[in-house]
Amino acid sequence: MSNQSIHHIMKKTGLLLAGTLLLLFSAQMQLFSQSSEVFDQIRNQEFQTEWSVYYQDDVIRISLKYSDCSDPANGIYPEYLLFKIENLTASRVHAYWEWSFDYDGRRMSKNDTDEELVKVTLEGMESLEASCSNDENKKLRIYVQDKMRITSSALTDFALIELNVFEL
Repeated sequence: MSNQSIHHIMKKTGLLLAGTLLLLFSAQMQLFSQSSEVFDQIRNQEFQTEWSVYYQDDVIRISLKYSDCSDPANGIYPEYLLFKIENLTASRVHAYWEWSFDYDGRRMSKNDTDEELVKVTLEGMESLEASCSNDENKKLRIYVQDKMRITSSALTDFALIELNVFEL
């Protein structure tokens, strides 16, 4: 193979890689900008208590809503962002991702363990959602703050990182 052919292949590969990186960057920016809108609503006390779409492609839809999960009888007053993931296809799908959190403007470090991954397998057209009380889907919710503790750290930003979806 000539040097010119190798250079042409490398150039094409470079363009493909650049396009892929741009696509990944665009998806992350889309997720970041959507999370910023959520925090503007929280800061302005304009809570979305109905499901609103956070991310969607041809295979899955991820929606979120704010929930005041207060339990005055037990003296707890947590607020959460609850997430719902829906399979939009007739096929079985597996999705996994990590959350990135900022509390009071500080990034919370995460360990690189399976415990930090959110893993979901859904049958065709199935959905899974978090609630205030369900422990089995607690990875589908994000703690915002304790509304009765003034000194409590508050969620200031979050992102869904490295979303991977596979049709099985």
